[in-house]
Amino acid sequence: MKASDVTAKALRTIERANGPYFLALNYMDAHSPYYVERACRGRGFVQATDADWKAWGRTYNSRVPLAPEPAARLRAQYRAAMQCMDLSIGRLLDEVQRTRNGRQTIIAIVGDHGEEFGSHDMVGHGQSLYRQVLHVPLIVKAPDQAPQRVAGEVSTLNLYDQLLRYLPESRQPLHPRPRPVIASYKVIDSPRPAKLTAAFSAVQGRYHLIQWRDGSEELYDLDSDLEETKPLPIRADDRALAELGAELRRNTEEENAAVISLRGVGYLQ
Repeated sequence: MKASDVTAKALRTIERANGPYFLALNYMDAHSPYYVERACRGRGFVQATDADWKAWGRTYNSRVPLAPEPAARLRAQYRAAMQCMDLSIGRLLDEVQRTRNGRQTIIAIVGDHGEEFGSHDMVGHGQSLYRQVLHVPLIVKAPDQAPQRVAGEVSTLNLYDQLLRYLPESRQPLHPRPRPVIASYKVIDSPRPAKLTAAFSAVQGRYHLIQWRDGSEELYDLDSDLEETKPLPIRADDRALAELGAELRRNTEEENAAVISLRGVGYLQ
């Protein structure tokens, strides 16, 4: 279903609601192949060619470097798909606000993953834990909550607890103690090198630590290297890094096998 169809069906569902409701919507337009509705294909629209997608496939399967030209066209179509999808989401939010209890409705918008377009010789998602894949939008609107921007790192897994904290009967603080953001993925029966079939990572403050399946590690300073192209030397005497590594190992040891399998699908990062 394209974004406009999802919004139309959602509005019909909301109109039929006689009381409180919970509605989860999945907009897929910005997922490959980055579908752009015809109504949004105006002047300046750039559509990736079959040759671009074949180049994308070579990079995805074999990490063949993606040339700048196809990367630019693929990224442009991805951006156009997001912009068109935003129009449908905006229509939904406008209509919700017009309903009788619209201003009391809690709204959460979150991305499940980002995309790579040739960085680290990768495209798409589900094969790394670099920032391009992990950094996603997370917007929450709740009654009587003043607008604010959260500067620290937040996990999408915190969203579920956060929504429960908005319930009137909840006595939990709305902003729990910050913890490192832990991410993982695992790919089953992959043709890729063994190192790339699983990884864990932790983000805290300016540091992002990635531990690959073969035991190797990469450390990045997000303040000075946002694209994560220059790994830092890992010093054994760095106390902050040692604590981050220990926290990551503690979390990975506690991982449930079923949770790892779900994360391997690519929708729980």
